[in-house]
Amino acid sequence: MKKIFLSLSIIIGFVGMFNFTYAADPVNITLKVYSGDTVLFDGPKTITPCAQSPDIIDPLQFTVNGKCAIEQSGLSNTWTWNYTPSGWLDELGGYTTTPDYSKSWNYFVNLTYGHGSDALNQYNPSANDELLLTYDSYPLRISASQNSGAIGDTIIFTAEEESTFDANYNMIWTPLSEAMITLDAQSCVTITDGTCSIILNTSGSLNAVGSKTLHVPSANVNIEVSAPDPEPEPVQHNSSGSYVNYIPTTIANNITKSTFDLKKAFEFIISQQKENGSFGEDIYTDWTALALASGNYQDQTIKLIKYFGESKTENKLVTDYERRAMALMALGLNPYNMNGENYIEKITASFDGKQFGDINQDNDDIFSLIVLSTAGFTETEKMIIDDISFILSKQKENGSWDESVDMTGAAIQALANTTEKSCFLVGSLSAPAGAALPLGSPACETSKNKELFSAVNKAKEFLKQNQKDDGGWGNVSSTAWAMQGIIALSEKPEDWKKNDKTPFDYLASNQDADGGIKNEYLQNRIWETSYVITALSGKTWNQIMYKFNKPTQAQQEAKEKSSKQIIAKNITQKTKIADSKKEIQKTENLSPQNTATVINSLDEKSTEPIKDSWFRNFLNKIFSIF
Repeated sequence: MKKIFLSLSIIIGFVGMFNFTYAADPVNITLKVYSGDTVLFDGPKTITPCAQSPDIIDPLQFTVNGKCAIEQSGLSNTWTWNYTPSGWLDELGGYTTTPDYSKSWNYFVNLTYGHGSDALNQYNPSANDELLLTYDSYPLRISASQNSGAIGDTIIFTAEEESTFDANYNMIWTPLSEAMITLDAQSCVTITDGTCSIILNTSGSLNAVGSKTLHVPSANVNIEVSAPDPEPEPVQHNSSGSYVNYIPTTIANNITKSTFDLKKAFEFIISQQKENGSFGEDIYTDWTALALASGNYQDQTIKLIKYFGESKTENKLVTDYERRAMALMALGLNPYNMNGENYIEKITASFDGKQFGDINQDNDDIFSLIVLSTAGFTETEKMIIDDISFILSKQKENGSWDESVDMTGAAIQALANTTEKSCFLVGSLSAPAGAALPLGSPACETSKNKELFSAVNKAKEFLKQNQKDDGGWGNVSSTAWAMQGIIALSEKPEDWKKNDKTPFDYLASNQDADGGIKNEYLQNRIWETSYVITALSGKTWNQIMYKFNKPTQAQQEAKEKSSKQIIAKNITQKTKIADSKKEIQKTENLSPQNTATVINSLDEKSTEPIKDSWFRNFLNKIFSIF
């Protein structure tokens, strides 16, 4: 018995000599795993040491590395070890590298691309690192022009994506268009330079976040918003793309009135969106785009943007091109190149030296002015000068255009941004409000300004004379366009009363229980409800639309080219591989002309030295088989 006990003691003592302790301590990180828009893992993770590669079996050589994080995430994973000690993550969570390498797993540490220096299994995390793995998606980050302000202040946001390589194959951040920036209940969509702005309308500690399809949502950016000093008038305008419901709910004697339910109106039009993102025929889809641009409905807006990126207007009238251009610019999309179509060129091509489109109509001239004045054309260009002259020549003696409330409201909006000597109607956003001079002030007394001032005042009088006792102008569409004309006059629609009724009272009386405008025809309900939502944004069409500059000649020649795709997507361009088969051609980050369609493009090889990394050597090995 003593011998048995002694033997056991020897065995236990012998095993004790091999104390399986690890050389490294566990590390706490944040692990994020995204495949396209699918979140496979997003949260904190404590990583314990493991073997960096299969040939390491001694626990004393175990380290805390990226391979451990993957294996301990609970997701299925498969590695390739053809270039040990560097490992290749071939499959994660069921998503596998495609045979042509157009889709593969990439990793980022604190939003810095990792593959440029070490393989994932060779990355040793530090405490509180963020380890991000992406498959067919890209990192996104946002920044703000300021991190605090008061209600009424403007915050400019910038969105960037990490999807492009420089000459040395270091991944760099580039501006991201069509990203949705959400700040509390407000939002805006970035344009081609990656920026958009929001006028603060809510106080408190707010978080802004950026998002876009096939991109990892950004980290929050905190904005501290304080309440402004009390003012006699509330802030009416909001350039964020989200609506400000400033419809008066009471009158001076505190008698509560019915109000138009803007939220239900949005819910109605959203319920009418088709699977392809449209709202039916072009005319309904385009006008609804302007309405959605003033709201905070990200998923529906993204669907609509995708639709515009894949479709072209089926009609051939200049007014159809004008309407589509307005819809695109309201969403921050480039009217000079959308899905291969240059809508601005189509509009200007209809100019006959005096006017646009049909010589017997003036609506195409009015909307040409609205579009072109927001697309880089100035009031000093002959085409614009002639267009303004033609529009003014069509005004009736009673101040109207075509005896129509609708067209009179539209004409006021068109003329609001065309004055000389930096003179603006206060409601115009063509210049900073502080720099605007009243159109009727002595400093603005040019012959052209006098003519414009007279024209808009005659138009205003026509609207006044034709307002009905119910507060409206005969129908919902006319009322909505008249309201936007009033806004362009720097006046408040709620101050326009007839029989103690305002335009808001009229609209409220025409809203149905489901939020849409009352009408027996569904398509008319979509159309008219969109008109009303746009009018209730408190902005003119020009104020809703993003401004675009005329493209340069170089940009025209670079049409349809972009460098958004990372190197993995360029692998599919096998015929472009350098003769040495040891270098990958770089992508050149051309200014994107089409914000909805990204086309792969490869440029000539860089003459700058290329950094040799494990990832580069690995790709060279792959290419050597071709």
